[in-house]
Order: sequence, then C-alpha cells, then structure tokens
Amino acid sequence: MQRTAHLNWLGTLAAVAVLTAGLAQAATITINSGNVVWGSSGTGTAEIRYASGPDAYYLNSNTTTAFINGYKGGLSSESNAQHKDDGNAFLCAIATGTPAVLVWNFDTSGLLIQGMSVKNHTWAIIDSGPSSATWEWSTGGDWKNYASITSPGIDSGFHDLTSYIKGHSNFSIRATLYPEQYNPILPQLFRSGMDTYGLDVIMTVPEPASLGLLALGGLFVLRRRRN
Repeated sequence: MQRTAHLNWLGTLAAVAVLTAGLAQAATITINSGNVVWGSSGTGTAEIRYASGPDAYYLNSNTTTAFINGYKGGLSSESNAQHKDDGNAFLCAIATGTPAVLVWNFDTSGLLIQGMSVKNHTWAIIDSGPSSATWEWSTGGDWKNYASITSPGIDSGFHDLTSYIKGHSNFSIRATLYPEQYNPILPQLFRSGMDTYGLDVIMTVPEPASLGLLALGGLFVLRRRRN
C-alpha cells in the first residue's frame, strides 16, 4: 500500500471504500464529502462495507442501516453470477462452461484520486478440476489486469493501483471467474467464513478547500507580478 502524507483540512481527504458484491445494472458506488468522518487530526475516512451474510453495503461503522440495499444493489453489471450460502456466503458462477463477470463502477464526485490500493478476497481450490479468476481495472478505456488467481490459491492481499488510477475521479473494477469443469461454485469471491469483506478500495483524494486556496494563491502571485 502506498504511504500517504499527513492530512488536514487544508490538505488531503482520505476516503476508504470497503466493498464486495451486488447485482444491478448501471449502478455506481459514489463517494462524496458527506460520507467522510473527520478525526481530531483532520483526517477523514469514508468506509463502505459489504457483509455477505446480511446481504447489504454499510457506511462507516453503522452495520444496522444499509447504505446500499442488498446483494443486487452494488454492481454496475454482471453475467452468469450468483450469490450462494452453504453456511458461509459467497459469489460464484451459475453454470460451468461460461465465466462469471462482475463489474463495479466508482465515482469520487470530481475529487481526483491521489492514491489507491485494492484488496479482493478470491478463493480458488481444486475439486473436480482447475479453476481461476482475474481482476482488472479501467478508467474508461481498455481493461488492465492487476491480479490473477489459479487453483489452488487465495488472493487476500492489497494491490497498489496508484500509478494507474491517480488523477482520475471515475474508475471501474472487473472480476472474471472461470469455473471448474463440473463444479460452478469454484472459484469463490468474498467467502464470509474466510474474510468478512471482499473488495476493499482505499483511496486518498484532495480536500476541496485546499484546491480553492491553491487557486487563490496562484491569482495572488500573478497579481503581484503584474504590479
């Protein structure tokens, strides 16, 4: 994960989005200043969590009122994907022979991202044959891979996407699951018994007031030069 500088009201706003699944068309996860909880040092955080069991996204520490309702509330698009619960909840493919594809869109309300890391919990094991999964990012152009998991394997670490996402305020993440030949429930995303949260998106974005002060400072310097 990229180390970020000390933040304050005139510096940088840290927005933390912790997400996993949902199935809906044209949905966007939007993060704005109203989602921020400010600490005594002026550092701000906004956290969105998806808990596979309760089937909803939650904001910050509130796990009683859904920020986004249900499993079908968070994805931009999906195909051949389903939510399963065998005592632990998870996402997987519906049928063998066809990959499951899940896409999340994110919007930081015009705040340009300065740093970003992603954690996506993916579990691929061998049962009736090999399975695999890929994770990709996009800022509106082509999809670029940042993680690949082949059975037997687990991906639960952070991936630093700063060099790709920096300077953007909109981006997308796509997961593609390639199921086993005879068992569509492998591989699995966000299995609750192994990792409560599946997709953690951690961003740092500039606090709007600091941008305004920088602009005013530039105008002041220009005026002095003219005088």
